[in-house]
Amino acid sequence: MELPVLFIKEKINGVWESNADRDIFYLEDGHFELDLNLPGDQFRIYFEKGSGSDHGSVSACRIDNLIITQNIIEIVEENNYYPFGLKHKGYNNVINGTDHKYGYNGKEEQDELGLNWIDYGARNYDPALGRWMNIDPVAEIAPSLTPFRYAFNNPLLFIDPDGMYEWRVNAKTGKYEKIGDEGGDKQQHIYFNDDKKATAVLKGSQIYVGAVTSNWHKDGDVSFAVSTVNVWEDLPDEYQGAYTIYDLKERYQAKKKGGEKYDLIRSQEEQGLARRDQIWNNRDMSDHLIRKYGNNSGLALAIETGMFEEMLPGPGWDDIHSLARNFKKTISPKYKTKADANTAKLAKASSQYSKNSWIRFLQKNKGRYKGKGYGKNWVRKAAADYHKIKDKSKI
Repeated sequence: MELPVLFIKEKINGVWESNADRDIFYLEDGHFELDLNLPGDQFRIYFEKGSGSDHGSVSACRIDNLIITQNIIEIVEENNYYPFGLKHKGYNNVINGTDHKYGYNGKEEQDELGLNWIDYGARNYDPALGRWMNIDPVAEIAPSLTPFRYAFNNPLLFIDPDGMYEWRVNAKTGKYEKIGDEGGDKQQHIYFNDDKKATAVLKGSQIYVGAVTSNWHKDGDVSFAVSTVNVWEDLPDEYQGAYTIYDLKERYQAKKKGGEKYDLIRSQEEQGLARRDQIWNNRDMSDHLIRKYGNNSGLALAIETGMFEEMLPGPGWDDIHSLARNFKKTISPKYKTKADANTAKLAKASSQYSKNSWIRFLQKNKGRYKGKGYGKNWVRKAAADYHKIKDKSKI
């Protein structure tokens, strides 16, 4: 004879527990006395006839002496906080005890002198200012940042659990990630998490820590990187976390070298252009032309007509000019698609003119605007000449 089975499931934080976690009782005589004191929000009782895997049914069920009691849980204290730690006013009125001094981030509130500071261990914090009241004990890690800042001025993304240095909250895992410095004059030991198993070593007397992105196309995808040179030194505030570490290195080298490339980068930053819309190198230029014309035709045409090199200044752009020279010799398969077949053929045999009047004008005037001092304004001059003769059907 198979015994009937009683199952009890709990609903905790709005989620029913799995079958593997449910309570199972085998009713040997058909009776069972339950004294439930479950921590969940709700509980569900149901029966099956037979074994737990039988999924049979019960034809009748009788419940007697059913008593439901609810223990009233008293709220000792309730506090709600703004991101930097100030308490909300107007509805935090439930205070039935005075012994609990641990509030914002679970830290002890220091109210002996009426300062309303919070003790984090290494430093005291003032939530009214959103600033530490003591200098950062490891301020040398990030000398370009104020040592009184709290959570990189972004407590929604970062936390400083002990007043020593910020931790980043990984939204995917919920874990804290840390970058720190373990000192030394010749090399810096850096650990990236609390157990110090993920480490790196950089040569140099000091390191700099700053915000970077891993993807131009995901705004707000910010993490932190370390460098032995301060690649963030003159970076505008709105571009903190907008560049990859490789962008920052390229920008730093352009600044160190000086010249028109760095000036152009700064000009694009002053215009407020996102990194994905800026043009720093041959990759950026080719991506720009592909986005503009929908395929690789614009890139092939610009190089074949000699206009590619005129789009950017000379000094500091060796990689772009090298691309143009190599591209002229042969149209790389990398840039060829079925949609570009005609353009690629055109680039090799420029005697075949396009049916498009503007492109045909550029083909017929290849080299005319090069070296004339027009620089990036060559398009404006070419367009003016184009419209002068367009109406006369002389193209």
